[in-house]
Amino acid sequence: MTMELSRTHQYLEILSRLMFRGYSTGFQTPAPNLEAVYPDVEYISTLNDIELADFLRVADIHHVTVRALQVVGNAASTITGQIWARTSTSIRLETNTPLRAS
Repeated sequence: MTMELSRTHQYLEILSRLMFRGYSTGFQTPAPNLEAVYPDVEYISTLNDIELADFLRVADIHHVTVRALQVVGNAASTITGQIWARTSTSIRLETNTPLRAS
């Protein structure tokens, strides 16, 4: 498996966890407790600009951009510091959606 395919597979696993752990049953309402996605949000916050753009591209190709990134934004808003600042800026740019900080 090439490095690019391996990274794409990793990004798909993260997006899947964000979707399944970040929403309540039926995927209509955000999960009340987002601690389960904190490790993925923290990982996303460590991506450099090129890696983050690739992560967003994979999300877009697989049609989960807005829903998955809303989970990231909601979880990141409960984690203070650089994670929220960097993540929220990228998400706002990608989804054209304002995010709230807690």
